[in-house]
Amino acid sequence: MPNLKLLSLTCHRTDDSIEEDYDVIDTTVEDEPYLVSNNRMIWSIKMMRANDVEDLSEVETIFFDESVDIELWDRDSEHNITNDKIGGLIITVSQKGLGIQKHEYKSRNARYTLTYRVD
Repeated sequence: MPNLKLLSLTCHRTDDSIEEDYDVIDTTVEDEPYLVSNNRMIWSIKMMRANDVEDLSEVETIFFDESVDIELWDRDSEHNITNDKIGGLIITVSQKGLGIQKHEYKSRNARYTLTYRVD
């Protein structure tokens, strides 16, 4: 059975950035990102800014059969009513054994990179 190990999440630009120029990076604006897999929150943090890197090695290994989805969200409210989905990723069994891989989540404002491995 393949398993997914999340390694790190890098914030290049926050979802709450207000700069119109996508290349301008404001390191004072904060997101509250969280990861969801198969409709279950698997990781969250209270604050990330541009250029922050979070170690995800403590996140529980995810076992799956054919595929698993990993969504990145930014919390905007305590009740998940207005939270922003930054993007999604479907990882399949075909990625098993390919070593360390990266996926870029992009939205209108945000840009994050998830680093992971499928064994």
